[in-house]
Amino acid sequence: MKAHKSKTLIVYSFLLLFCSCGLFIDKDCFDSNEYKFYLPFTLSPAQDTFHINDTIRLRADFSHELFDSITLKYYKVENEPLMCYFYFFRIDTTPTPHYTNQFSIEVDTGNVIISPDPETALRYIVYEYDKSRYVFSVKFIPHQRGVFLFGFGSEPQQHVNFQKKCPGELMDIYFTTNDGVDNNFYMMAQSPDSSMNAVPQHGFNRSGSYCFRVVE
Repeated sequence: MKAHKSKTLIVYSFLLLFCSCGLFIDKDCFDSNEYKFYLPFTLSPAQDTFHINDTIRLRADFSHELFDSITLKYYKVENEPLMCYFYFFRIDTTPTPHYTNQFSIEVDTGNVIISPDPETALRYIVYEYDKSRYVFSVKFIPHQRGVFLFGFGSEPQQHVNFQKKCPGELMDIYFTTNDGVDNNFYMMAQSPDSSMNAVPQHGFNRSGSYCFRVVE
């Protein structure tokens, strides 16, 4: 009889613990613990042709109140690393190579960390976070002719805890460049590389891509 009472007490204790834990989890957490944020960038001047040694400016300056396109709500994302990067592909050759030495990169605000893998040629973005805003600004200077694809990427399903109440929060980051205008998407169709031709415009847009040519 004592053993039966002990087992009953243990089961009751576990049920009580389970229920009490639920009291500390916000009801919204059960709807979705995944978030999808778009980060806005501006590339200027917004043109399709640059000359060697021209200056191309890239800038981001946005609030930490980010809009989630899944829940359609704003969330305060404070001082997260937002692990993302940018890259250049040359798209008038086949296969399409990554390019790093054809552009000089001068950092104005924030920092750029070069990927240790020379095959990927990724440039990781370090934002400056100050007074509830993320800021990043660099200049690109082209040194050789060609047609190039500039774009962004990010680490998928980044673990976050910015709500402080929802276990297992994950965020995915996408991008908009120049408010999502065309950004010379037509150049993708002109590439001799079939993999570039196959990129859909919605994929081009959500990676914040921009095409341009460099001439003498």
